[in-house]
Amino acid sequence: MVKVVITEFKVEKLNLGQKSIDVSFAYDQDGSRNKFTKKLMIGENVVNFVLAAISDIKKVTGMPLVQIEKEEDTREKMVNTINRLFVEIKDLQKIKESEKYMKQYSRINSYKVSLLEFNK
Repeated sequence: MVKVVITEFKVEKLNLGQKSIDVSFAYDQDGSRNKFTKKLMIGENVVNFVLAAISDIKKVTGMPLVQIEKEEDTREKMVNTINRLFVEIKDLQKIKESEKYMKQYSRINSYKVSLLEFNK
């Protein structure tokens, strides 16, 4: 059985026009760091997205039996993080002032959460 630790969740690209976010998940597998990217539609069911992302990470390892370290806790942390992100995006869409909008947009577009400490 292969153990995988999901170490990071990061917004790669925020595209408000297409109402999508490209997000990446960094994970460690047998000492090597890998990255998996998935498109998240704004307003998508977050739980289903996270379950699908974890399933996809298991598939891309290329191993038949994969165990995600602290999978339930990691899932919960990612769901909560994405829900917070959706709230911030909704708030962003209400901003009228250009400078404030760009500052908030840049912050969301570089959103990154380390799960490394959480998974130790």
